[in-house]
Amino acid sequence: MNDSEMLETRVESRGAASRLADFVHFDRRTQLEAFHGLSRAALIYALTYTCAFLGGWLAERAHREAGVGDPPIQAFVVAGVAISVALGVWLFTARHRIPVSMFTGVGMAFAIFGSLGIVGSNWHWRPALEAPNLVVVGVHWVGIWILMFPAMMVLTPRQVLFAGTVSMLWIPVVMGLSLSVEGLPEIDGVPSMAPVWSALTELLIPIAICVGIAVFLSARIFTLTRDVSRARLMGNYQLQHKIGQGGMGEVWAAKHRLLARPAAIKIIRGSGKPGSSGDTGVRRFEREAQATAALTSPNTISVFDFGTNEDGSFYYVMELLEGLNLRELVDQTGPLPQERAIHFLRQACASLADAHSHGLIHRDVKPANVYICRRGLTYDFAKVLDFGLVKSARTDCDTQLTGEGTASGTPAFMSPEMAMGSPNIDGRVDVYALGCVAYWLLTGKLVFEATSGVAMVVKHAKEPPPPMAERTDAAIDAELEQLTLDCLAKEPAGRPGTALELDGRLAAIEQRLGPWTQDRAERWWRSHLPQLVTQERTIPLTTEGSPA
Repeated sequence: MNDSEMLETRVESRGAASRLADFVHFDRRTQLEAFHGLSRAALIYALTYTCAFLGGWLAERAHREAGVGDPPIQAFVVAGVAISVALGVWLFTARHRIPVSMFTGVGMAFAIFGSLGIVGSNWHWRPALEAPNLVVVGVHWVGIWILMFPAMMVLTPRQVLFAGTVSMLWIPVVMGLSLSVEGLPEIDGVPSMAPVWSALTELLIPIAICVGIAVFLSARIFTLTRDVSRARLMGNYQLQHKIGQGGMGEVWAAKHRLLARPAAIKIIRGSGKPGSSGDTGVRRFEREAQATAALTSPNTISVFDFGTNEDGSFYYVMELLEGLNLRELVDQTGPLPQERAIHFLRQACASLADAHSHGLIHRDVKPANVYICRRGLTYDFAKVLDFGLVKSARTDCDTQLTGEGTASGTPAFMSPEMAMGSPNIDGRVDVYALGCVAYWLLTGKLVFEATSGVAMVVKHAKEPPPPMAERTDAAIDAELEQLTLDCLAKEPAGRPGTALELDGRLAAIEQRLGPWTQDRAERWWRSHLPQLVTQERTIPLTTEGSPA
């Protein structure tokens, strides 16, 4: 049984007492919406109660007949307690100080206590029951309050029925306590229960109808809320907020429901099943998940899970990265120091070498697909993303899901053979793209400038790259510039043959120029991304486990 079926079983089959935990299984966004709903309801209750009580008290003082005193002290006590409790619920739910596991119980308790506060303000029952020709018109305020239950919080129909029934029963309870203190109403000087039964009948029947309406509304609202929450559940993960959207789908921040592990989920909505021939986008999405999951390089983003949701959407779960990509980095800070550019390029080489060893070609290497983040105490850790255009170099079948003679990829980083739609490509197309990335990191400019994607593709296919000295004022090592231009050779034979060969040549330059150190990386992160840097330091331990 999957998690959605388990949730449905809980909702449909468990008893009312154990249903208090159902709220925990909703996604985080639904929980926050429920917290906000209860917070608003508590504030409205407090303000309305205050206005109604003070208004009634002032009106009574202005128009009371001679010899009639102020309302009994009990009314002031009840009003003060009810308003204080409502403000407390508002404060604690607005700031999310109530644990999720306690939310439903707190909400039901407030609903029931709110009804008691409303009924308690009518403590002085005997004079009202002795009024001649008493006719209760309309619905008591408790009935209105009960109708608010489904809109106020996420409650099952049974929970609403329980809370509504208890709320309704406060009327005979409070009326009985009041009459036990004041005595029964009198008719012609004789105590009588007749006015009591008449008043209870006229009061309780409309409130009972309100309970029934509230139960019906809660059934509809709870079902819709559950469906929305289930739509946000992807396997064992709960969607939290959208962090990106592209041509193939959406990316959401998520959290594992049991491990509390943060993750990113990429979602595509399509028709058919994964692998069907009727939906190219779904097939490409499935291939991306499978290709990425097959790779084990630490510089390739990790995939945790892949599946199909009940609404027909396909998803895969990957590690959640916090940082920025190389395009954003250069846009914000300009060209990078040579040592730092080499540092990122070598990590990208490690990821691509792993992919090439599995017979996979990325085909869409670009700055936006190389993400820098922090891993543990390691800064400037690069991850290669988005294998959506990956192609197998070991088969002639159309795993690339593009038509023969057509080009796939990003024009500004597309090799000449890809621009011409050649079917015979290998890992050197990724080497070319890495050359374009290196050019971008060192100059802050694209290799070619063009007004359209077609014009850009033509330039990559026909024109030699301009010297880097013409594109930047920064000093660039001659050997590093030559290596970048070698990667941009029009003929694949003129480029480094593999990502490993490119990495070896970069390593030799790095050894001569000096590495990009972790101290420099950490200083940069503390200066530019302080919110992602933990200020706490790990206490060094001896072999015995005590502080050194």
